[in-house]
Amino acid sequence: MDSVASFSKPVHGTLPQNLIEKIVRLRIYESRYWKEHCFGLTAELLVDKAVSLQYFGGVCSENNKPTPFLCLLLKMLQIQPDLSIVLEFVRNEEYKYVRCLGVLYLRLVGTPLQIYKELEPFYSDYRKLRFQTKTGWKLTYMDEWIDELLHEDIVLNIVLPRLSKRLLLEEAGQLSERVSALQMELDSSENEAGTEDDEDSSSSLSSDSVSSDSASDLDVEAKTGDTPAEIESHEREKSLEVMEEDKNETTKRKHSKMKKEKKKQKKKKKKKKKKKKKS
Repeated sequence: MDSVASFSKPVHGTLPQNLIEKIVRLRIYESRYWKEHCFGLTAELLVDKAVSLQYFGGVCSENNKPTPFLCLLLKMLQIQPDLSIVLEFVRNEEYKYVRCLGVLYLRLVGTPLQIYKELEPFYSDYRKLRFQTKTGWKLTYMDEWIDELLHEDIVLNIVLPRLSKRLLLEEAGQLSERVSALQMELDSSENEAGTEDDEDSSSSLSSDSVSSDSASDLDVEAKTGDTPAEIESHEREKSLEVMEEDKNETTKRKHSKMKKEKKKQKKKKKKKKKKKKKS
């Protein structure tokens, strides 16, 4: 069993390695991976081990065998790498399991402000992840893993430190209000719908003027007698007008749906704020 380095600093009022439950730590110390790969690891060598990870998880199988991912997490808690190294883990774009390890370590030892600033951008990371459970394998995604770290109390049999609510940091002026990717898409679609409405209105005005001119021409021709070709062209113009009207109706419906969705989101935010004020 590795002893904690003398320069270890307390985190959340305890030694960093104690953030992992004692029974899980004992299983890690007894595991073969810990004895062969984690003994005497430094921060530089730990990077190489993290790069070689092919999946992540906590304890697996009936014997509660710890995964290499969990062993490396405990080693990180023991050696307490510099914040710059941790941020390199978190911001690593090439190796996704290095990021998984970095964000979990930061969630355990970081401040609420650091956690929200560094983890929230990865809601747009949709890469697939192999997750080993006690019973087998499971497919998950990076954005789901980030969401678990920000909202769940226990992950991988580890009780996470209490995280301050984001709204409190916003009210203190430390964080700006987060705009989700869905909200950005709704706003952009509303702008597109608005431009389409302007284009449709201008095209409908021009079509109305054309139709009025064509109607007057047909009235003149009716006095002299219409040919079959002229009657057919008149019917085509009418069908084009109907198609334009249908297009206008569909764009208006789409625009109204977007507005309703935005109103629903605003109502939800107001309800949340009221509940938090009452509490």
